[in-house]
Amino acid sequence: FKNDQITFNFKNLSKLNAVCKNIDVIIYVAGMNSRQSYNKPKDAMYIKKNFTKELIKIAEKQNVKKFFYISTAHVYSDFLNKRYSEKSITKNTHPYALSNIEGEKILLKHNKKNSKIKIFILRLSNSFGKPIDYRVNCWKLFVNDLCYQSVKNKKMIITQHSDIKRDFISINNFLKVIEFFIKTKNNYSNIIFNIGSGKTLKLSEMAKIIRKRVLINLGYLPEIIYKKKYLTEKINTNFVYDINKLKKTKFKNIIKYNKEIDELILFCKKNIRNIDKFN
Repeated sequence: FKNDQITFNFKNLSKLNAVCKNIDVIIYVAGMNSRQSYNKPKDAMYIKKNFTKELIKIAEKQNVKKFFYISTAHVYSDFLNKRYSEKSITKNTHPYALSNIEGEKILLKHNKKNSKIKIFILRLSNSFGKPIDYRVNCWKLFVNDLCYQSVKNKKMIITQHSDIKRDFISINNFLKVIEFFIKTKNNYSNIIFNIGSGKTLKLSEMAKIIRKRVLINLGYLPEIIYKKKYLTEKINTNFVYDINKLKKTKFKNIIKYNKEIDELILFCKKNIRNIDKFN
């Protein structure tokens, strides 16, 4: 196994052939987060639309076998408050969601051309987990943020309504999904998959799980603080992220959160000063 890294500017496509050469699988996870996309919508659109268009063409030219495009559950709506399957309409106009939608369209169009490369569009719910390095831009994720706060301040400040529901999936679970699709020999006519746990939790419920894991790992119970000004926020009581299509592939979905939260807490404990500087 040879671990080569090639660094290049997104707007300089001259190295793309080198990136794709002798590669079997591409997992395209690049993109701006929600806040960055809002501040720089043109850049967000370029990375997810224009760059995707060039990358998939060169990937096929270089005989890449599989291409994974990591999209988001937020393409469906800016307020997720019903059951969402892959057939649901994508109508979110926020720059973050819109850029992901445009990238999806590029790949769906390419897939219709009897493409030799197998494409998978994975609409990811709310992920969390220990990063490979403290400098990874993951500390605004809800669970990662609460674990970080618990270690830094021995408290968790939640700036949204405690009853808001989300579908949480650990990074390890997500990696298992990708591994499953890499190994599968099935040809799927519909290349879009919702990727989540299929289980919704209130933010307060996840906070209590983290609180218990902090006690077990670090020996204290962090205080949970809810910002009062957010108590009038709308609550998505009807939110369900439908992953039945994923289940039909015979992938065995694992919901267990404890191990990944434990690893995240201990990672924060070990790297707290570095995370402080990065944040």
